[in-house]
Amino acid sequence: MIQRDYLLRQMEVFFKALDERFRGKNKNEYEDISVILNEFYSTYFHIDREKITGEGEQIISHCILYEPVEKAEMLSELIFKDAVFTVDTRRKNYLFRLVLKLYDSIECRSKTYSSQREKKRREITDFLSGN
Repeated sequence: MIQRDYLLRQMEVFFKALDERFRGKNKNEYEDISVILNEFYSTYFHIDREKITGEGEQIISHCILYEPVEKAEMLSELIFKDAVFTVDTRRKNYLFRLVLKLYDSIECRSKTYSSQREKKRREITDFLSGN
């Protein structure tokens, strides 16, 4: 119970901080965005942002198998933000595919339904089908 409370509090802090740091940002501020993203990857997942591109499959597999579903939700949101602000199409596609894999895992493991997650899933699927 204490661990679950801790995870929920960590999620609350994570999502609030992520929203605050990205409010008003656009793709033209790539250096700032890159620093912010790397900060979040490092702080919450102990990885470098570039590692997600090279080892993304292994990272999300580990998260799916060994981390609580709340941690997978946090990682999916961070990778989603990363993809949205990425200008390189190949990297964007790769990141969006990672997010979809995390969403599949979250839906199997979570006890709650998220309409926001479903909306993002449709956006990603539409984007990927256009590329």
